[in-house]
Amino acid sequence: MSISQYTHETEINFENLEKECKNLERQLFPLLQNKEEEETEEMEEIWYNLCSKFGLILVESPAHALRHGIIERLWAIVYPRISDQRNKHSKTSRNKKLSEAEREESKQTLKTFLQEYIEFYDKISKVYLSLFDPEAFKDDIQHTDHNLSQECLDDADKPAIVPILYKLLARLGDLYRYQGELDKALHNYDMAAFLSPGQG
Repeated sequence: MSISQYTHETEINFENLEKECKNLERQLFPLLQNKEEEETEEMEEIWYNLCSKFGLILVESPAHALRHGIIERLWAIVYPRISDQRNKHSKTSRNKKLSEAEREESKQTLKTFLQEYIEFYDKISKVYLSLFDPEAFKDDIQHTDHNLSQECLDDADKPAIVPILYKLLARLGDLYRYQGELDKALHNYDMAAFLSPGQG
């Protein structure tokens, strides 16, 4: 999973980007809801395209992201795939006919599957965290193309930073929990709770 790239010389038209996202969602949701259908190349292409556009909106316009519920919409397309993989692993782990090696392989497959999502959410979270401590996260975000910094931050974006970062960290905590990395899950939950006490 990656964040859509663009040249900083070109101004992003977020309204057009929003229309593109809605069009992709209209194509994707019927496919996600059809549990009988195996994932196709077309479905995967739509899914990755939509995730990358959501990522671009998150790192370039927190205000637009908050106003249009991008975090919630991202999770709505991410979670069904995760849920399917977790269900498959759960069935495998309960199957007494399978060997310990086969059950362990299923566990590692799930962890590898989740890692892609963890890296995506982590990358975006660190862009936001760098607003509070640029030096601490400089190396983590050096290969992430974004325009978020204290110097470039619009007044409209400032109130959106904490609500979005809270949700990013909470979802990152969920992903680590699904992966069985409980210490990392708690770390992200704790950071989210510090940002928004009483939220969860």
